[in-house]
Amino acid sequence: MMKFVIFLLCALSFSFANECKEKILKLEKELEYAKKYDNEFKARDLENAIVTLKTKCKDNPNFYKELLQIKQDKLTKLEALEKELDTLSDNQDSMPKAEYKFKKEKLKLQKDSLKQELKILELY
Repeated sequence: MMKFVIFLLCALSFSFANECKEKILKLEKELEYAKKYDNEFKARDLENAIVTLKTKCKDNPNFYKELLQIKQDKLTKLEALEKELDTLSDNQDSMPKAEYKFKKEKLKLQKDSLKQELKILELY
């Protein structure tokens, strides 16, 4: 039984390492295309992402899995904010105009902030 648990742990850590390697290979291909078509800004961003992934995956084998979970959490929050905005606009008539405007601006700022964070995470 103990051998099975050890084998399972080794297999799982190997699969996480493979996820990191696969993502790094994908980014390196994108980097080749960016350099081929003289897209300096994209190339610089991809180089930074590759270096970060190599470092983070080396330090923490579960880094990529955690990163995917963070992305998923942010997407869920974004969907919740969009629903909240819809609910707010449905209830617009039942609240004072200033309160509605304040809440709407607050939700839009949160939504824009989440979108910006997701855009940054897209490279990884």
